[in-house]
Amino acid sequence: MLHERLKLAKQYLQLGKYQIQEVCYMSGFRNITYFIRAFKQEFGLTPKVYQTLSGEFPTK
Repeated sequence: MLHERLKLAKQYLQLGKYQIQEVCYMSGFRNITYFIRAFKQEFGLTPKVYQTLSGEFPTK
């Protein structure tokens, strides 16, 4: 379940039009600190860094 919510968050971040807090709540998380910690543990980057990098390298 956690993995699925993080995958969803990753998709929202790739769009680049949402703030981190919006992505947090849209993905089903209630605590921004927990969301950032879980995202970093899963993907090795904070949500903000991931969003910035995904904007520089368009994905298919």
